[in-house]
Amino acid sequence: MTGALGHILADIKQDRALRSIPVIILTTSSDERDVEACYAMGANSYMKKRIDLHEFMDAIQRMSDFWLEIAILPQGPE
Repeated sequence: MTGALGHILADIKQDRALRSIPVIILTTSSDERDVEACYAMGANSYMKKRIDLHEFMDAIQRMSDFWLEIAILPQGPE
């Protein structure tokens, strides 16, 4: 993964105040190289956008439910 997304992800994961924030990659790519690169740079989840609006909204809701209601996340620095 190169370009702006790679730089932004790297910046987030190198910043002490931001690194504990889950980063979810939402993309049109299902290329295994992109998936591996994002996880290697610290992405917490990788999701391919759905074409069908209802499927897309359902996937977003499930992702939101997981990260905001189910997952236990570390407290950020004080």
